[in-house]
Amino acid sequence: MKRITLLLTCMFPLFIFAQDQAAIYTFIDQHFNNKPISHKDISNINGSPFMFENFKKGSVYQANKLIAKDIDLRYNIYNNEIEIKLEKEEIYNISKDINLSLITIDKNQFIFKKLSDKQKKKQVLQLLHKGKRSLFKHHKITYQKEILPEAYSDAIPACFKKAKPSYYITTANSDLIEVRSLKDLSKKFPKLNKEIKKEYKQNRLKFNDTDLIKLVIFIESKF
Repeated sequence: MKRITLLLTCMFPLFIFAQDQAAIYTFIDQHFNNKPISHKDISNINGSPFMFENFKKGSVYQANKLIAKDIDLRYNIYNNEIEIKLEKEEIYNISKDINLSLITIDKNQFIFKKLSDKQKKKQVLQLLHKGKRSLFKHHKITYQKEILPEAYSDAIPACFKKAKPSYYITTANSDLIEVRSLKDLSKKFPKLNKEIKKEYKQNRLKFNDTDLIKLVIFIESKF
């Protein structure tokens, strides 16, 4: 299945996206031979594959320039996709093959990026902090199949379950390195190891979004 692409060719310059909502939908309808995705009925499955169930307003940027705004977007964590909904209630995946610099959904920011050079496919990463050392979060959701009832046990329905996320910080070369714990973060910066440990111990920081952002900002202040 071909995926929707927000890029315009030389024949259709980017300024069309700055027009209005109708122009965006009209362009997509007329110039892309993409089939909308069709989600299976998951009403009988516990949990959700999405970061947020309903579509929220968002924007798309390319080369740090706004190319689409006030569009309906949703993050499908399980499928590793950002979905866009058109006026006709048709849903498409935004292609990760194009070079988008940022996608915003409500107050959340996302990018498409490979976790390493060895990976073939880009992942959807949430941008938690942008700076000299940017911080990203890789959300994960797993699917557990239904377990049928047995003689002495009840059935367990199928479910989507949130898994432990991964965190990544950029190096001076903009490469990503995974951070598995606060102690691991301090090891990534040998020259600052003692200072980082002192910082998170004195301030009783935890391994979560808010405290990791604080630590990354602290690390940035040392460069």
